[in-house]
Amino acid sequence: MMIRHPGWHIVAEATDDTGDVVSAEPPGDGDIGEIEARIREVLSTLRTQNFVSSRSLSVVVRSTIPFHCGFGAGTQLSLATAMAATLLDGRPRPDATALSVVLGRSQRSAIGTFGFEHGGCLIDDGEGVPSDRSRVCAVPVPDSWRLVIVRRTDRSGLHGSGERAVFAQELQMAPDDLNRMQCLIHDAVIPALHEGDFGTFAAELERYGRIVGEFFASAQGSCFSDPLVHDIADALHARQLPGPVQSSWGPAVAVPADSMEHAEEIVRVVQSAAGNNEVVTRITEPLPHGATIRSTAPEQCSYRTLG
Repeated sequence: MMIRHPGWHIVAEATDDTGDVVSAEPPGDGDIGEIEARIREVLSTLRTQNFVSSRSLSVVVRSTIPFHCGFGAGTQLSLATAMAATLLDGRPRPDATALSVVLGRSQRSAIGTFGFEHGGCLIDDGEGVPSDRSRVCAVPVPDSWRLVIVRRTDRSGLHGSGERAVFAQELQMAPDDLNRMQCLIHDAVIPALHEGDFGTFAAELERYGRIVGEFFASAQGSCFSDPLVHDIADALHARQLPGPVQSSWGPAVAVPADSMEHAEEIVRVVQSAAGNNEVVTRITEPLPHGATIRSTAPEQCSYRTLG
């Protein structure tokens, strides 16, 4: 599901300087060095592929998404940077899929690329090549629903060589589990979204997450990559509240809520269950559209929302 926060906010402009100028202000949740390195790598790749000219850019990052926490931060930053660079080069707005191919994204799923241009709850059927956006559909989420994001600040999810090693094993899920997951999504989760049936949505989404988590338990330690989430789940269930669902390799998890008041109750239970651990919670809303592009040039001041 695409969410409003956390999110990247970058400001880019063409300059006559020699070389790109990249900075982050304020630093936020991201590693400034990694942010700057990733932006420079994107610009270098675009120029090497002759996707844009060599004209220098100034890029300022004003809000961030933490890396390696399950938010897909790398894909969104890469696509946002590439989109800005292409438009500032005077070229037509490119398709996000074309950008992802040039940048080497969408290697396992088209969710991040599709999500850059669309909002809602995204369903990837998993058929065909990962970069094929036709295998993804977007389902609107009721406006009043919220998500409580829960994340430990002293942990990160599997990434880099560790993640590549897991996928190199080409693990195969049992056919029965695959069928169960497909039924949960198509017979329960999607209809619940269309009908605004929050109870069914939350319960079946948690069940889906448990199946995936148990499949990858050997790689991440348990159903959740952060053992503390088990205690949080128990505390939520004891209060008859929805349980958490891990995003990618975590450690971030999301707990759905049917209203702001419901979300605030969930936050109180989570914070109590977390004890003295370094846990941050954030209430956010589903994002009903893709990335927003704003031009501040006097002759073409405008906003464009993708999706």
